[in-house]
Formats: sequence, C-alpha cells, structure tokens
Amino acid sequence: MALGVAYTLAASTQISQYKAEALAHPSKYQAALYEAIKKAITDIVASEDLAFHRQFALGGDLAGIRRVKVMKRFRVFFIASSSKKAARVLLIGFRKAGDKNDAYKDLGRRLINGEFDHAFAEIGMTKPSG
Repeated sequence: MALGVAYTLAASTQISQYKAEALAHPSKYQAALYEAIKKAITDIVASEDLAFHRQFALGGDLAGIRRVKVMKRFRVFFIASSSKKAARVLLIGFRKAGDKNDAYKDLGRRLINGEFDHAFAEIGMTKPSG
C-alpha cells in the first residue's frame, strides 16, 4: 500500500531546484541526482512496506524522523504515519560531517525554529527536540 506523500516548503523548493539543474544539465551529475531523489521518494518514502523499516529511522534528538541516503552524500528526511497513511518530506540535504551546513545540522536548526511543526501536526506526530 502506498502512503500519500506531501512536501514541506523547504523540500518543495529543493526539489524544484534539483529539477531545474537536471533540465539545464541533462547528461550531468545533477540529472542523475534528481532522478535518484525522485526514485527514493517514490520507492521508499511512499511505500508503506519500506518507509517504516528500521534502517531508515534516526535516533537521539531526531527520533521519529526517517532518512534515505541518496548517491552516498545526500539525505532525504521524512516523517510517516501508518495510521494516517501519510508521509511528509521535510528536507533534502547534503551530508558533510563537521560542516556548518551539514544536512543533519540544518535539519536540527529547522526543527528548533519550528519550521516543520505543521508537518508533524498534519500526520499526528510529536516533534523531536532537534
């Protein structure tokens, strides 16, 4: 069974940027990245069978959030509810450990700022501390 997938404003903006880059450079890395992100969302995030697999679960301050690794260095962060049959893509980010713009740090900052509160409320989840 498929989950209904929606995007936060941040994720929607990022998807649009990746798509624009892919269209501008169809034979380049950007096109492959965009296709890999789309595939991760349709094959994993939208799949009730896969979205809840423990390999995608984060722990600690980000418990309740899930992530899919895309092309080694990118992460698609999402939340999902089996009772609501819904998933929300929160953010897509570049993993660069130790960098101030690391995807996990960016996600934590946005959680603390309340940027994703509405997404958690929509699917009836408690927001982690970030």
